[in-house]
Amino acid sequence: MDLYLFYYEGEEDGWTFEIEANNPYEAFNKAYRSYGPQVKEMMYKVIEKGNNKKIEILE
Repeated sequence: MDLYLFYYEGEEDGWTFEIEANNPYEAFNKAYRSYGPQVKEMMYKVIEKGNNKKIEILE
């Protein structure tokens, strides 16, 4: 999962929140369900990529 930062344009240091999601669509939907229609007016970006490393099984 990636970590998305939601913020108002020009206010990244102001009121923000973070959402964990697999893609931008999921992030927006989670944010909308939690914070309501104001999310439509906000910007968002990935601030931390999830760990996509392959796990090697040692026998």
